[in-house]
Amino acid sequence: MGFIFDPSLVLYLPLYELDGSSFMSRDAYGHLATVVGATWTPRGRIFDGSDDKLDITSSLLSGTKDTDQKTIGFWVSTPNTTGHGNIVCVRDAGGNNWQLYRKSATYDLYIHSDDINQDTGYDYPQNRFVQITAIIDGIADQWQIYVNGLWEYTYQGANFAADNGGNAFRLGSDSSGYLNGTCGEAWIYNRRLTPAEIQHNFLVTKWRYR
Repeated sequence: MGFIFDPSLVLYLPLYELDGSSFMSRDAYGHLATVVGATWTPRGRIFDGSDDKLDITSSLLSGTKDTDQKTIGFWVSTPNTTGHGNIVCVRDAGGNNWQLYRKSATYDLYIHSDDINQDTGYDYPQNRFVQITAIIDGIADQWQIYVNGLWEYTYQGANFAADNGGNAFRLGSDSSGYLNGTCGEAWIYNRRLTPAEIQHNFLVTKWRYR
């Protein structure tokens, strides 16, 4: 059994396959992605930490509200040496409803939702691919972070903005910084994946990044 393709998968970007300055996502919806920079390689897109980014606009990729749940996943490798606000991979650009990023003071993975910026305590290894999976749950007011298929961190008490984020998904940048590193693939489900499903998606994709 391979990667979980079911009706809840609203975005799938195997960036090791998708070349060009624009392309369609490989989920059932075929979102149009536009790219600035982010050089293609057989292992994914290299983001230069300066001005590279990828944008998709779709109501299916809106922000998380009090009644919404999502699971975001991506494979990323970073040199782990530069950048205040360096964006790891994903954010909701229009209203900054949710965001995953790294911070120069610690290079840790940080989460953002509405009015909180929280250090998860996870420090990226240097120049090694890791799979990050984040559950954002507006019903439970909760973030959960998994690294390489295993639970890493839970934040309880998160609030998610009423704004839908302009239905704008961005990978590689936000208003404060850019990703310096390589993103191999990224995905979003519009539901909570179970721990077993998160572990499964890690196991069936990890061979590409070893």
